[in-house]
Amino acid sequence: MLRSSSSFSVAARVFGLAAALSFAPALAQDCQLAVRADRLAIAPGEIARVHVFARFPVSAYAFASAQFRVFADLAGWLVVSSGVVIGDDVFNINVSQNHQPFLGVIADPSNPRNIWTGQFQPSDWTPRLVRFESSPIAFSVYPNLLTPTTAPCVADPTRDYLLVNPQRVARFGVAPGEGTAIQRTGLSQIRAQGPGASAGILIGLLLPAVQKGEEGPRFVLRSGTPLEQVEQSLVPAPDVEAHPVAVLAWARTNGSSAGGVRVSAGDIHGVEFQFFRGGVRVGSTAGARGALVCALPELPRTYSSRILHDRRAGRTHVVGRGEFAREQTLSIPGLGAIVCDTIEAHAVQHNLKQLGIGMHVYETRGPGTVNVALLDGSVR
Repeated sequence: MLRSSSSFSVAARVFGLAAALSFAPALAQDCQLAVRADRLAIAPGEIARVHVFARFPVSAYAFASAQFRVFADLAGWLVVSSGVVIGDDVFNINVSQNHQPFLGVIADPSNPRNIWTGQFQPSDWTPRLVRFESSPIAFSVYPNLLTPTTAPCVADPTRDYLLVNPQRVARFGVAPGEGTAIQRTGLSQIRAQGPGASAGILIGLLLPAVQKGEEGPRFVLRSGTPLEQVEQSLVPAPDVEAHPVAVLAWARTNGSSAGGVRVSAGDIHGVEFQFFRGGVRVGSTAGARGALVCALPELPRTYSSRILHDRRAGRTHVVGRGEFAREQTLSIPGLGAIVCDTIEAHAVQHNLKQLGIGMHVYETRGPGTVNVALLDGSVR
């Protein structure tokens, strides 16, 4: 049985665009606090249940304890299983389970294990994209079935998103994040405007149901001038509840240490970066720990994201694509100089059902206005 306690202490809130776009380690560490909402969108009057799952190495026996916080960027917590609600966030969440094998008390070895739940319902039903993020403080596991000894484990934070009363555009659902305004500019096109000339945008896009034989839908984001940072987040459908969000982060730099593209997600089994010139693939590399680290004097002008299902291999590719305004000469570790106009990042996830991705989220820093085209697979 899980035990929880709450004791308030002052803690700094580390949450926002700067933190979200920073380059954390590319692939998940050994342990993780995976935050997941039980649905992608809610309509007026509905309640979403937000869960936190403890994930740990298969070499360990069971989850032991965790101390963490859950951040949101909109108030709406009704009930939480542990912790103290202060404003938009839940602080001082402490969860543990007992394991005393010599006394006949055996911990539940479920992995992942649902250790926290909160009910969320905003008071304002204006269309909005809400972002949730776990913030680990401490995490431990029971390494062995036969002893009650615990071992600490560094846990990764994760994020998830919820669309509140999304606006319908063609067959898509669309909602802006905090500080972003959207305007429909065509049958399947919108313009997203940030709060300032260079503040960037945050927008969530809900995929329509896809019929058999249709192509999967795609989103294409275009900026008139190069952006400084871009995140493409792919959110699993609710029935893939314990799988965290896959994130493809692009950052511009003239140096060789911090720029490039990084991929992070809980169940990424491999990442391949492919380079194209005039529509022809001119090279590929696995990168280093899911990262393509190279100097990018400017970022792509056009971004798209899609899902590819490899039926023969039984796996799903989460694909992020960036198209430059002009050809770039890049120095790629292991490949040397590559002349290309497009980069694709393919993140391979096993055991993810076809069309298992239900929402795409774009977060940018740079020019305050971008155009988004919604390409429906049913339209030939």
